[in-house]
Amino acid sequence: MMTTLNGSFVIVTIMTFEGGVDNATQVMGSYLYLNAFKFGKFSYASAIGVLILVLSLITTATLQRLMKRETIELT
Repeated sequence: MMTTLNGSFVIVTIMTFEGGVDNATQVMGSYLYLNAFKFGKFSYASAIGVLILVLSLITTATLQRLMKRETIELT
Protein backbone atom coordinates (compact mmCIF):
# COMPACT_ATOMS: atom_id res chain seq x y z
CA MET A 1 0.00 0.00 0.00
CA MET A 2 2.73 2.46 0.94
CA THR A 3 4.79 1.52 -2.12
CA THR A 4 1.83 2.37 -4.31
CA LEU A 5 1.59 5.84 -2.80
CA ASN A 6 5.28 6.69 -2.58
CA GLY A 7 7.77 4.14 -3.89
CA SER A 8 6.48 3.19 -7.32
CA PHE A 9 7.52 6.58 -8.72
CA VAL A 10 11.00 5.23 -9.48
CA ILE A 11 9.67 2.17 -11.31
CA VAL A 12 7.30 4.23 -13.48
CA THR A 13 9.99 6.82 -14.21
CA ILE A 14 12.50 4.21 -15.36
CA MET A 15 10.09 2.14 -17.44
CA THR A 16 7.69 4.71 -18.89
CA PHE A 17 8.69 8.28 -18.06
CA GLU A 18 5.41 10.02 -18.78
CA GLY A 19 3.01 7.29 -17.77
CA GLY A 20 3.07 5.12 -20.87
CA VAL A 21 0.38 4.92 -23.49
CA ASP A 22 -2.64 7.01 -22.48
CA ASN A 23 -1.14 7.42 -18.96
CA ALA A 24 -1.85 3.76 -18.18
CA THR A 25 1.00 3.47 -15.65
CA GLN A 26 0.68 6.91 -14.07
CA VAL A 27 0.99 6.99 -10.27
CA MET A 28 0.60 9.92 -7.91
CA GLY A 29 4.34 10.56 -7.56
CA SER A 30 5.00 10.69 -11.29
CA TYR A 31 1.88 12.82 -11.80
CA LEU A 32 3.21 15.26 -9.20
CA TYR A 33 6.62 15.36 -10.90
CA LEU A 34 5.17 15.97 -14.37
CA ASN A 35 2.90 18.76 -13.17
CA ALA A 36 5.67 20.51 -11.26
CA PHE A 37 8.65 20.23 -13.58
CA LYS A 38 7.22 19.69 -17.05
CA PHE A 39 4.07 21.79 -16.98
CA GLY A 40 5.21 24.32 -14.33
CA LYS A 41 2.08 23.93 -12.19
CA PHE A 42 3.86 24.12 -8.84
CA SER A 43 0.78 24.96 -6.79
CA TYR A 44 -1.15 22.00 -8.24
CA ALA A 45 1.85 19.73 -7.65
CA SER A 46 2.15 20.87 -4.04
CA ALA A 47 -1.54 20.10 -3.52
CA ILE A 48 -0.90 16.59 -4.88
CA GLY A 49 2.05 16.30 -2.49
CA VAL A 50 -0.16 17.23 0.46
CA LEU A 51 -2.72 14.66 -0.68
CA ILE A 52 0.00 11.99 -0.83
CA LEU A 53 1.08 12.96 2.69
CA VAL A 54 -2.46 12.79 4.08
CA LEU A 55 -3.17 9.45 2.41
CA SER A 56 0.13 8.07 3.72
CA LEU A 57 -0.67 9.19 7.27
CA ILE A 58 -4.18 7.72 7.14
CA THR A 59 -2.86 4.44 5.73
CA THR A 60 -0.11 4.25 8.36
CA ALA A 61 -2.48 5.01 11.24
CA THR A 62 -4.99 2.44 10.00
CA LEU A 63 -2.37 -0.26 9.60
CA GLN A 64 -0.89 0.52 13.03
CA ARG A 65 -4.33 0.16 14.59
CA LEU A 66 -5.08 -3.09 12.75
CA MET A 67 -1.71 -4.65 13.54
CA LYS A 68 -1.73 -3.64 17.20
CA ARG A 69 -0.87 -6.53 19.50
CA GLU A 70 -1.95 -7.04 23.03
CA THR A 71 0.87 -6.64 25.52
CA ILE A 72 1.65 -9.76 27.47
CA GLU A 73 2.69 -9.21 31.04
CA LEU A 74 5.36 -11.58 32.24
CA THR A 75 5.36 -12.33 35.95
